[in-house]
Amino acid sequence: MLAHGAKPDKLESFEVSIALSLVAPDISDTPEAVQFLSMLCQLPDGLHMWEERLPIIGTGFQDVYFLFSLLHDAALVFTEGSWLKVLSPIRHFVTQNHPASDSHTEELEEYFWSLVHKYANKEPVPGFVDAVGILEPDMGNISILVTKAIQSHPSPQIVEIILEVSQFLFWTHPSTHLLDEFKVSVKKIGTSIQEAKMLQCLGNILCSQGKYAEASKALRDAQEQFIKNGHPLGAAQCLRNLGNILHMQGKYTEASEAFTEAQEQFINIGNSLGVAQCSQSLGDILHMQDKYTEASEALMEAQKHFIKIGEPLGAAQCSQSLGEVLRMQSKYTEASEALIKAQKNFIKIGDPLGAAQCSRSLSNILHMQGKHIEASEALTEAQEQFIKIGHPLGAAQCLYDLGNIMCMQGKYTEASKALTEAQEQFINIGDPLGAAQCSYSLGNILHMQGKYTEASEALTEAQAHFIRIGEPLGAAQCTQSLCNILCMQGKYTEASEALTKAQEHFIKIGEPLGAAQCSRSLGDILHMQCKYTEASEALTEAQKQFIKIGDPLGAAQCSQILGKILYMQGKYTEAFEALKEVQEQFIRICHPLGAAQCLQTLGNILHLQHKYTEASEALTEAQEQFIKIEHPLGAAQCSQSLGEILHMQGKQAVVSIDSMDT
Repeated sequence: MLAHGAKPDKLESFEVSIALSLVAPDISDTPEAVQFLSMLCQLPDGLHMWEERLPIIGTGFQDVYFLFSLLHDAALVFTEGSWLKVLSPIRHFVTQNHPASDSHTEELEEYFWSLVHKYANKEPVPGFVDAVGILEPDMGNISILVTKAIQSHPSPQIVEIILEVSQFLFWTHPSTHLLDEFKVSVKKIGTSIQEAKMLQCLGNILCSQGKYAEASKALRDAQEQFIKNGHPLGAAQCLRNLGNILHMQGKYTEASEAFTEAQEQFINIGNSLGVAQCSQSLGDILHMQDKYTEASEALMEAQKHFIKIGEPLGAAQCSQSLGEVLRMQSKYTEASEALIKAQKNFIKIGDPLGAAQCSRSLSNILHMQGKHIEASEALTEAQEQFIKIGHPLGAAQCLYDLGNIMCMQGKYTEASKALTEAQEQFINIGDPLGAAQCSYSLGNILHMQGKYTEASEALTEAQAHFIRIGEPLGAAQCTQSLCNILCMQGKYTEASEALTKAQEHFIKIGEPLGAAQCSRSLGDILHMQCKYTEASEALTEAQKQFIKIGDPLGAAQCSQILGKILYMQGKYTEAFEALKEVQEQFIRICHPLGAAQCLQTLGNILHLQHKYTEASEALTEAQEQFIKIEHPLGAAQCSQSLGEILHMQGKQAVVSIDSMDT
């Protein structure tokens, strides 16, 4: 080339430089050096913990440290922290011109396959954190070795590696890339059971990504394969995971049937882990149906079972679910303790998804306590955790929660933007339930903005979505919100009729919380119609329902309205005493909004009793509380009441001056 006057380009010059390095005396006098370099070039990410691993992967060489020294001095390899690496152009040149021998490739495969078999556990257990630290850095190397092995010497052993690595990814960074890439190869070279396991693993990962339709198809196909091949354990596992999808879709009856059937299958084959997992899932469904006592009992029983069989992941998940039950019962201190405990256990056993879910739940507790700023910060952090581990569903749910917090803060434009973005994310990952919930929240925002026509249209559309995906609870909640709009428009008769129908629907689907909320709303309508006796009766009945299902917040809200009724009846002493007691209840269950509203009404009562100083103090304190929890409407109402008091005090002053003049 040089003889003809042409100048080599940079790449050609680099190749010439590499070729010259390989024929340098020190290297050419030691044939094993190039062979050793060829082996290292099969690892695109380099060799992690190289000083420890060199003699392990280089058992076929006489002195690997001497060979390393030769290659390092020739600048053919370099070290970077705990990594031994080869530059990409060198690796490409050596791979093309000096491919590694089959025996050296087998040595590499043997080592990395042993790592996979040892550390790619089926689920997080003590020691899983160490396993992640060992396997994660080498995932790129393992993927390349698998690809080459499939091309050069395909076998069921390689399929097993693919399955184990995919299962490991399910627990760390849910991804179907390996299964998608080798799906056809697995069908060709794998056993029928391996093909079923591939579909099962694919379904589980798709489910974790919120892609329920695709996940269901994969799991049903896997279930059929397992049954066909006489593998009852795999078939039962698929049925349980299909139950999980039905649960996520809000189809609680069908989910319960699936879990109960799967549990029977696990009992028949003597699989105690599967039995406990089904008990746990049935407890979670009872929680979603607002049957908190039964849910707690089922979850504690499942937790005992997990501990007994030495299954820390299941025990941690039960703690997480128990924390959620306590949260729904407004027992925020106990809920936080349970969730923090569960989170620590998830971190300990190396389950980042469980830890992130606990972060989200703890954020929601802060939200319920009116600590909106802290809740938003915690949710943003949880959202980042979900994104980091490749869990788009969790990230979308955090964005949805953030939108609802913005709504509570009166930041309707920002809330609508966040909820619309969350809705798009739910649609993209194939989660119609999440998308419908966003529509519901967007409808409620329009309601709060006084845009009743648009709100009714949005909520009616959301209701249709819920009905279409078989989510009766969401449909009934839309009816409830539509009734609230009718109330705001003064259409009390229509609202009462619709609420009665919604209440019947809640009772029919076994949703006592929704039924109790309808009773409370019906009592509130009677209150607004000045039918105080009937209102008091309805609210007292609703209060009993809330107490029965273990919802102290709902019970306190009924007491609050009952206090307002006494106030409207001019029974100021009784109203003051009742609302003071309710205020303490709200404080006790960490519900600052309710406490501030009670204090506001107490200030108004003092105002009507002409106790202007005490009224001003109460309303000023209430105003500060509303500002603290970012509730602009309440703060504005307090300002208005304080202005009226100043006006009344001004009038009194004028009257006093006039009387002195006479």
